[in-house]
Amino acid sequence: MDVYAVISLSGDSQSKQKIPVHKDSGTSPSWNSLMKFTIDEVAAKQNCLMLVFELRCDRSLGDKDIGQVHVPVKELLDNTGDEKSVQYVSSQVRKPSGKP
Repeated sequence: MDVYAVISLSGDSQSKQKIPVHKDSGTSPSWNSLMKFTIDEVAAKQNCLMLVFELRCDRSLGDKDIGQVHVPVKELLDNTGDEKSVQYVSSQVRKPSGKP
């Protein structure tokens, strides 16, 4: 399966960024991509911001939605020592139906 992700901040369609396709990734795609977002730190600390990962399968006859992952920005901020530290996240994917 050739999978890519579109990442955005919840409620901000202007923040969408696309990660390149992971070719032949099977059912466990992974990426090592740097992403930068401008966030409202107050909203993030109040747990009001989520990073939304929309996973899609790259297909010649039209891409297919695989599912979504929601990661609280607060969780990432709470686990960082400084602004240059790297965060690795592994999360359950929810299908478009809402089921894991």
